Amino acid sequence: MPQPSTGPTDLPPDAAEVSRLIAKGNSKSAVEAAKVIHKRCGTPATEALLVDAYCARVRSMLDSRFTAEAEALVAMVRQKYPSSAGRLERLREVMVTAGAGLDEMLRPLSDPSASAEAKAAAETLVRTTLVDLALLAECRALASDHPLRRGADAIRRAMDVVTSGPVDDSVLALPEISRRSPLASWKPLLRAIACYYRYEDTAGREHLETIDPDSAPARLKPALAALLGAGDLRTLTPAATTLAKAVRGDLDELRVSLAGLDRAFEREHVPHILSGVRTALALAQHECPEIIDALRRHVAVRAMVDDIDPAPLTAAMGGRPKDDARFLLMLARALETTLDNPVLACHYWDQFRRAAVHEKWFPARGPEVSTLYLHMAGLAANADEDDLAEEYRQLREMLWRDAAEGSSAELPAMEYLHPEWLMEQACAMDPNPAAFLSWVEWALGGKAGSVEAAAEAWRKALPNDPRPLIVLMEQAEQRNALKKAMGFLRQAESIDGVNADVRRARLRLLILGAIRHIKQGKTHLAEAELAELEVLPQARENGRLAFVAALRAVAAFSSGDAKAWEAHVLKAGQLLGNPLAGAMVTAGAATLCGVRLGVKDKDVEEGWIVAVCRAFALGSDLGFTFLIPEVWAAPILAELRHRRVADPSLLESLCLIALRQPMVEVAFETTAAGLLLAKGSEARFLLLRAKVLPPMQYVRTEDCLRAAAALARKNNDAVLGAEVRQRWSQITIAGSMGMDVPAMSHREAERFLGRERKAAYYAEMPFVEEFDDPFDLPFPRRRRRGPRPPPPTPRVPPHDKKTV
Repeated sequence: MPQPSTGPTDLPPDAAEVSRLIAKGNSKSAVEAAKVIHKRCGTPATEALLVDAYCARVRSMLDSRFTAEAEALVAMVRQKYPSSAGRLERLREVMVTAGAGLDEMLRPLSDPSASAEAKAAAETLVRTTLVDLALLAECRALASDHPLRRGADAIRRAMDVVTSGPVDDSVLALPEISRRSPLASWKPLLRAIACYYRYEDTAGREHLETIDPDSAPARLKPALAALLGAGDLRTLTPAATTLAKAVRGDLDELRVSLAGLDRAFEREHVPHILSGVRTALALAQHECPEIIDALRRHVAVRAMVDDIDPAPLTAAMGGRPKDDARFLLMLARALETTLDNPVLACHYWDQFRRAAVHEKWFPARGPEVSTLYLHMAGLAANADEDDLAEEYRQLREMLWRDAAEGSSAELPAMEYLHPEWLMEQACAMDPNPAAFLSWVEWALGGKAGSVEAAAEAWRKALPNDPRPLIVLMEQAEQRNALKKAMGFLRQAESIDGVNADVRRARLRLLILGAIRHIKQGKTHLAEAELAELEVLPQARENGRLAFVAALRAVAAFSSGDAKAWEAHVLKAGQLLGNPLAGAMVTAGAATLCGVRLGVKDKDVEEGWIVAVCRAFALGSDLGFTFLIPEVWAAPILAELRHRRVADPSLLESLCLIALRQPMVEVAFETTAAGLLLAKGSEARFLLLRAKVLPPMQYVRTEDCLRAAAALARKNNDAVLGAEVRQRWSQITIAGSMGMDVPAMSHREAERFLGRERKAAYYAEMPFVEEFDDPFDLPFPRRRRRGPRPPPPTPRVPPHDKKTV
């Protein structure tokens, strides 16, 4: 009897022939050769070699569907070579993978009398060995509703979906599979595959980490990890490398070719473009022919945008892409974003709509076409009126030329170039509030459309929506038809009385009604509206009762009731917490009522900044624009130069108020006070100073913005940084070209800040329009036609001759 050798890995030289026969698929000859070697040597290594040859033979039998013969051979090998337990596991794996004997192996899972060890062994077999889940889904040893059969079927269907295209996460939830199921590791594998196709590599690697390393899906981890950027394809086994390349493809050469083609397009070098197109299409045809159509579409669109002769390009591509919906969609989007030609873009958007309806992407009338029409309306509304006629003429000539050349292009009426028609059609197809709101906002922009027509269509389509009634009410209010506006308001209140816009509209209409009656001298009619305002819940918010008190003071002033006038002015100041603010609001209300009523300023030395800011905030809250009279500038400047206010919010509010008029000197002194006193807010006041400086000081203005950006970065103030970049893009040539604010170091910003703190106000101020009225008319207002009527003569109470 042959004696085993001392080393388990001792193999004779002719053992290499056995491995070669196995690799070539000649398993029968391999078994015979391994038998001869093992009979001669009789070592553990030669026994392992023989078992490997038997494994190859079993695989060959199973491939030829000799299942019974394969099972008999496996039984023989198990009986004859029991010492090769590890190698025999490979035979068992081969049998399970092929489905041979699977029913018998899984029968304990459906047998109530089977031992726990037998069931655990069967589950281990499913968890670690089974890779063909179709065999498990069709296993007759398990009931049709067994969790393993249902789970295997769900995994099989999910695998088909996830490898076919984009998939939603709900498809991969797989509630049929519990966390303790032998199939649990298939769930993170499926999610990792989905992440790979969604380019979510980090999430995919996290899912791979949760796969049980002893499970059957773990065999795919190395290849999938390499695809997700967590490994090197060169370190994989040949089988894993083949799988990874089959999934990813060898596209490096194609990528280089496409990059060169893109550079040729950027240089507009036609010979290089044609050569690059031929090379890229040839490589794509060899590596991934499924992208040929998409590549032709991209090249054709890029060529149209760059105005390249289509004839040689079509020859280089081997044909022109079809004018289908995908091509027209890409072309319309390119024309919209690159050429800035809204007329031509709208034409191709309409062509896309026709093609998409023909290809049954969506119906001819519905929310999809409505959304498209709203987008086209936005383009048409932004078209330059000076260029619109010329672009329209060129489009007509192009369509006539195409028709003369035998093209299928028709000559439509081109309604798609008119925003109002587009919006009307969009709202008719999909009557939703967002569409009607777009129509109304466009009409409010001063275009040819009618706001009332849009609101009436909205009201008719959505009778339970109060917003169109609010629009109609505002239009009647602008025409000073307050009675009609109140009728619209009552209808809106009957639909939704707690709506914030409705409640605010009632407040505004009552105020305007009181102002009109006071202006007409009908103070007894204004009294009823003021009484209703005092009990109105929304009038009790944000200090609005102070404005009601101011209106009562103006009514008393008009009636000659000096005592009541003083009492109401005092009440307005009490409600605002500042007597001077109450006097300012009263003066503003008087202006709205056509009454000249000033503020006693001789006895007031400070508190002007706080009063102005509070009065302005109240006016803005009620929809009125606060304007500072020139006579108030002196006390405000005195208070600023004495540095009596250090609150950054107050100083910023005052600066914005002054910039709106503009009162440049007040605005500059406000920034000076803010830079000195508002610690931590220096960047904000540098931005405000950049807004105050005149155009001739553009270098200083740019330095203010650069320093503000540097300080905002230091303080991690992203909001302020965005405001600085927006201002930079508005006032600088570099910013208008898309260039960011040039960097300034923190040390440079601090030095510049020190210089600006010491800077004096520039001597030459631009022309500043003077305002005598503390309040302008309600916003929005209609343009006046003809000369402004003279203001009424103010009546001053006999007891107060110092009022200005």
